[in-house]
This record gives sequence, structure tokens and C-alpha cells, in this order.
Amino acid sequence: MPSKIKPELDNRLRQLLESNNYNAIKLLDEFDTLPRGGWPFFELEEELLKVWRRLTENEENNFIHTANTIILLATQHRFRLDRNGQFVSHHEQSKFEEFKDSVWKKQYSKEFIDLLCDSCFNTDDRKPSKGVILDYCENASKIGYCSGKVVIPNGLPQEEEEVYITLLGVVSQREAGGQKPPHIVVISDIAKDVDDLIAWVVLKELHRLGLVVLRGFIANFYPEKQRARHGRGVLDHLYLPAIPVAKGTCGGGKRPIPYPYEFEGEEGAKNFMAPQDTHFLDGTELLFNICNEARREKQKLTFLCISSLRDIREFTDANPSILPEVAEKVVIQGGYSITNSGDVVPTIKTEGKLAGQMDAANNKMDPDSATTIHRYISQNKFPTVCYTKYAAILTEIPIQLCIDLEATGHVLGKYLRKAQIAMDLEFYYRSLYPKEGEDVFFTQSSYLQYKTSWWKENYHLVPRPDFPDVDKEKGEIIKYLTKLTAYDALAALGASGDDVLSSLDILEFDKASPLHRVIGFAGNKDAGIPPNPVINPAAMAKAIMALTRGSILAAQQHGGRSHGLDGGYMGYRRKNRI
Repeated sequence: MPSKIKPELDNRLRQLLESNNYNAIKLLDEFDTLPRGGWPFFELEEELLKVWRRLTENEENNFIHTANTIILLATQHRFRLDRNGQFVSHHEQSKFEEFKDSVWKKQYSKEFIDLLCDSCFNTDDRKPSKGVILDYCENASKIGYCSGKVVIPNGLPQEEEEVYITLLGVVSQREAGGQKPPHIVVISDIAKDVDDLIAWVVLKELHRLGLVVLRGFIANFYPEKQRARHGRGVLDHLYLPAIPVAKGTCGGGKRPIPYPYEFEGEEGAKNFMAPQDTHFLDGTELLFNICNEARREKQKLTFLCISSLRDIREFTDANPSILPEVAEKVVIQGGYSITNSGDVVPTIKTEGKLAGQMDAANNKMDPDSATTIHRYISQNKFPTVCYTKYAAILTEIPIQLCIDLEATGHVLGKYLRKAQIAMDLEFYYRSLYPKEGEDVFFTQSSYLQYKTSWWKENYHLVPRPDFPDVDKEKGEIIKYLTKLTAYDALAALGASGDDVLSSLDILEFDKASPLHRVIGFAGNKDAGIPPNPVINPAAMAKAIMALTRGSILAAQQHGGRSHGLDGGYMGYRRKNRI
């Protein structure tokens, strides 16, 4: 990224940082180009790292001088270090600690701020060693600061920024080992539930960071054209216009009327959906094109199936020999049992036969397709991972994430919050009054237990209060809606690779690569066996929150710029001469 600093000021900054003259004030007096709030972080750190790398242990005064200069520049000369080792302000009403908390910590990493401040002190108990500084420089270089690439979005909480640093470490390890990222094809019923959108947003950020390559999306489930328009609009507003979206099948025998939150409403999807006359390829045609292209490239594909399995079944029925040639892995959100000699094996890994469990919503949409495709996968011995609803329910994501996304002002953030409220109100109502023929996963009591704070706050009271009214207009349940269940987002993150999950402490893997994995078991209440998510649900929740928030913030701050792919799949093709 080109520097925003004027060339003459850029040169003076380098001279200043490399000199022993403490004349930052003069620099500030001569040039008034500093933005309000301080200098752009990545530019300051880039210059700081260049100087720090060249310093030796005997030049400790230069460490102090450099750090002091950076603080002067970054705060527009509001603060300086006095002879007593205290940061003081030229404005008595301003205090450095308050400034750090209210301004800097919203823009810069805590690690950088602490290292910078400690480098101003000439005492052994505060001053970092040359080794500590160089370690930080090396990590910063890996994640793109020194190249001027803006990778980690501004505005992330510290714990979510740490997720990014970990993930970019995985990128570096893959690059060093010559390992390519998974190439992913997604089949999704986007807009049916909020978790579909979260999955797409997470996938976009994994793609931007270079952890996956998105090859295409098929939007299925009635009304499939509407869902394709929705998905096209989502990717366009996430700066991925080159990633194709196709129109899939209706998903099953039923053609339910979509809920209002899916496509309409004041902050609804109509604000970003592709135009009505947009032409979409048929899903089978797009799958055929992607698979043929992958065969020419000798590139394996990961198929991420987070909706009805009708589309992948129809494709394999028509082209039974293609998937065995190109499929590296199939990742499913749903449920299957793994049998070996006729017994169900409740373990994360085994090599038995697959049978789709028909209590999983995505299998219920088209039971025949679910049965057929699980048999096809077993016969061809594709590696699979299945993320079940039990793993998702135990991965508790605070609803505050949706509130924060709405506050960004991004059109997808606003839609996501409005749709989440409307969806949860609808599902709570349907837990007591289901539509005719509708399968309901939650009863009213289980909904309150797993989706809200009401159960924990009220169920133990004597006398126990009445359940909140199910009247959608009254919205009594809204204040208790504290949990977001992101079913599809778990599978989306899981498709990025075992090394990603392991590095984030989500799931540990043995060296042996199992053929099939089930993530999340129901448990057995009668036998006293609690539900087992298999994963670390807290770590999974933190990663999904970081990538969802970061994806929206990056779209606002940096548009389509990416760390390794520079423009999506076409950028990947250019970089790798495909």
C-alpha cells in the first residue's frame, strides 16, 4: 500500500528516527499533514521497525529516542517523557493512561503500545531487550506491517486481534512449507437463517487472509433465485465480485413461504441483493465448471455442504466419476452415524460406513438425497468432517456481536442484527405454534434453556415466573436473547484446515489422518452422559467472533485488499501462474 505521508515528510521522518537529535517538535511545526488522532499506525510502525532492526545493544539511547519520537508523532506532540520517567501532557487536562485507553487501544495492538512505552525507559525493569524487540519485529513483518499491507482491521478487541495474529502465523507456516490453502466450493441456503450469512462472512475473511481460496457458491433451497440474489449481494458488499454464485435446487419437496426477515424489512436484504434480472448459472453447471477447472489445474477441492444435500447428490448422479478425482474433503453441517460391523461408533474418528441421521435439519430437507450422498461418500472413501447441532449449541456466541456489527453501519451488519431479532422472535413463536408439517427442533422450554438467559435467571425461582410471552409484537423474549447459535459458521471455519483449528486450540488432531470425524455428540441423559462438543467451544466462539467482526471491519477499512491473494481467486491464479 502506498504511504499516505508526503514524500518530503516521509524522508524527514526517516532522518529524524535515524538521528540522535531530539527535534520532533520542529518536524511537527514545519508540517501540518498529520491526521487528527495521530499518524496512521501501520506507517509509524513500519518506520519504527526499520530503525529498530538496525540498532545494537550498545545503542540503547537510540531505542529510547526512537520510541519517544514515535509517541510524539503518534499523539501529535500531546505527550512526552519527562526526567522523572512519567508521560506528561502539554495540556493539563489530558492524562496519558486515559489517552491510551480511550484512543490508542481502539486503534493499535496492546503489544505494540506496551513495547513502545517500555522502550522509552532506561531502566532494566522496564526496557525490553534487543531480542524481545526483534522478535516483535519479526512477527510484525510476518503479518504484513512492514510491507505496508493492512491485514488486521482496526477496532478489534485484543483477544480477537490475537486470533488474527495466530491465523497469520498459520499463513506464514504454510508458505514456508509450500502448502497451498484449501480450495472451497460452498453449497448454502443463504438467508434461511442468520448463521448462513455469518458463515459467508467468515469464509470471506479466511479467503482475504489467504487461509482458503473460495471457488464458488451455490445458493439452494426455495426460493432459490432469491437466495442467489442475496448471496451475490453479500459477496459484492464484501468486495468479492469475482467469486461466482449459482442458483441451486429448491432443496427438497417442500416449498415453504420464506420468513419476512429473509428478504424484506426496513433493514432487510433488499438493500443489498443483486438486481432481479441478474443471470445466474445453474448450480450443477457451476459445479461442473469448477471441477473441470480443478482437474486441469491438478487442484483438489473441499466441498462445504451446509444446507440440503440435493444439489451435491444431483451432481454426483449425473457425473459419478468427477468427485473421486477432485475431492480432497467433504465438510458437512448436519449429522451422520458411522457404523462398523453394524454398531454405531460414538467417536471423533473411525473408518466405518456413513448413514445420514434424519433428525438433522439439512438431512430432513431431502431424506433420499441425504441417504444417497452418504452412501456415495462411503463407497468412494472421501474424507469427511460433520459438524452437528450439538457442537453449535454448546458454542455460545454472545448476541452482543450482532449489536456491535449493527453499530458499524455496514449494510450487512445492520441486516444481520435486524434479521437475528426477527428470526429469534419467529423461532420462539414456532416452538409453541409450529406450522403444519413443520419440523421443530426447539420446544419452548429447550429454546429458553439453550438460546436465552431466561432459564438461568428464572427457572430456579420459587414460585417460578411464567415463560415469556410468545407474542412477536410484544417481544418480551428480546431482552433474554443473549446467545447466537452459528451452526454453519463452525463448519465454515473447520473447512479451512486442521492446522487452523489446532493453532487456535479449537481441536487437537492425531498424526494419523482419520477418514471420518463427527464434531459434537448429543450425550445420553438417561445414562448420565452429557453432550460432548468435541471441540473447545470457547475457542471456537472467539475465532468466529473475531473473523465475523474483522470481516465487516476490513470491508469498511480496506475494501478488497488481501494479505496473500490480492483480489480473490483470480489473484491466486496470477500469483501461482495458474
